[in-house]
Amino acid sequence: MNEVMQSLIALGIPREQIQTANYTITPQYNFEDGKQIFNGYEVVNAISVNVSDTNDLGLIIDTAVENGANRITNIQLKMDHTDAYYQQALSLALQNAQLKAKTIAETMHLPLQPLPVEIVEEQANTPILYRSMTVSSGITPIEQGQIAIDATVRVKFQY
Repeated sequence: MNEVMQSLIALGIPREQIQTANYTITPQYNFEDGKQIFNGYEVVNAISVNVSDTNDLGLIIDTAVENGANRITNIQLKMDHTDAYYQQALSLALQNAQLKAKTIAETMHLPLQPLPVEIVEEQANTPILYRSMTVSSGITPIEQGQIAIDATVRVKFQY
């Protein structure tokens, strides 16, 4: 693990962005003729690496594997400052609701009260697209895909 960590630091990843995620030591046994025979230990030493430049993910993975990592899991591509994007989505959702209410009022020839009677922000647990990984020759490609940020509102208007 020291070689893996040193190779990642050599790539320019600050030590503060590499941290132990899991460390376990588990005894291993074989069973022969109904007897339990000690066979050594399995050690899992997992680290978490946080990088902001996703262009080098393939190189980072390849470097870790070349230096002894034998399991790469749970690649997560996330976005910083999602709250600002969510606020934009929420604003658009409210504008959309207002436009729909206006369209209904005009179509039905009804007077529309300009202020909504009720606004409820709906909580949606939309999965964030985060991983698409294909192994080929050269550097391991990591496809970033898209991150969707949704906002849903239920708005009641009075006609």
